[in-house]
Amino acid sequence: MRAFVLSSIIFSMFISSCGSSSSSSTYQDPHSRMHSKMHNELYQEEIEKEFNKQINNFIGQYEGTLPCTDCDGIEIQLELFQDFTFQGTVKQVGSDASEKLNGSFSLKANGIVELDKAVAGTTFFQKINADLIVLDQNAKEIISVGNDAYILKPIEKIKVKPFESAHPKADFLKKKWDQGIVFYAIGNEPSWSLDIKRNDSLIFKDPNGMEHKFPFTKALPSIDPKIIDYRSSTKEMEIVIQMAQKSCNDGMSDDWFSYQVNISIKGSKEKESKNHQGCGDYVPDYNLNGNWGVIEAEGLQINKNSFSNKEASLSLDMFNQKVSGNDGCNNFHGQVNFKTDQISFGPTAGTLMACPNMELSSKILGSISGRSLNYTLENDLILYEGDKKIMILRRKD
Repeated sequence: MRAFVLSSIIFSMFISSCGSSSSSSTYQDPHSRMHSKMHNELYQEEIEKEFNKQINNFIGQYEGTLPCTDCDGIEIQLELFQDFTFQGTVKQVGSDASEKLNGSFSLKANGIVELDKAVAGTTFFQKINADLIVLDQNAKEIISVGNDAYILKPIEKIKVKPFESAHPKADFLKKKWDQGIVFYAIGNEPSWSLDIKRNDSLIFKDPNGMEHKFPFTKALPSIDPKIIDYRSSTKEMEIVIQMAQKSCNDGMSDDWFSYQVNISIKGSKEKESKNHQGCGDYVPDYNLNGNWGVIEAEGLQINKNSFSNKEASLSLDMFNQKVSGNDGCNNFHGQVNFKTDQISFGPTAGTLMACPNMELSSKILGSISGRSLNYTLENDLILYEGDKKIMILRRKD
């Protein structure tokens, strides 16, 4: 979504440099058409530069605590992404229960952000300097006794080590993630591609090289958790996507994928659908890649004094889909898979030494082994099951 107010950009210099044509004639010679195309390209380029400049002033994480008449306060965390989507978390101070929201936003005049879903009772925020100010339902300032009662402060992003991986697809997947793509698929004979963007759109490039954009939609209900179906349509076309979690080999590149993908696409004036088969995978968040120290598991605090000789830690290898670590006593390793905001840990295997604090070690390993957990990555990596925090990890240098 790119619906926001841009600063005025005047291109009279381009127009005056090539003259003008009479409005009484519809004829335009090839020279004029060529210059018109050049002007349009330059105009779009300047618009894009201004667009990127504007949105970069807004993207990031913000947090604050709002007043509450019958509680100690409402904690809000809000993150705005480059692709005009957002994620939000709202909870009462002192409560473990939280509400998680995601959707899209648009930018209005005077630095106002409008969400498509209400967070803490409002959809309007205003960027003033580095802060995000909470506005009322009419996009007006909320008058309060405390000057900072309705201010969300920016959260400093965790420091991520420079991206490094020897995996041959690492740079390719990093680029996909940075573009907001959370799942991609390809097919050959004939060639086609699919990109699913986070809460934004489904983009299908057909065998003729034509790109078709469909609105994002939630997955259809399924009795088989290993099969995910999407259906989306425009006035011109409908697409049905089926993703079956089954090992798939792309014969052209000889790459292996985790999903077999079947796409059925039908034009509004066509009687029959065209089917395309291929392979696909979720795009892992490369910011998860690396070493993490365990600081909490199943509500129990863990520190350097929790174990005598070793530190509880976890290492995620996104691109080889492996997890390894230490539970404070034994080393372990296993497989791991990823969906948009979920990490699925396979069964783990490891050493079998006996240590003094085995109960705590077992709790750490049991928190992840064989479980699919949602996650958020803020200052810490937090793993959830529903609204319950299962594990909190902190990046290790």
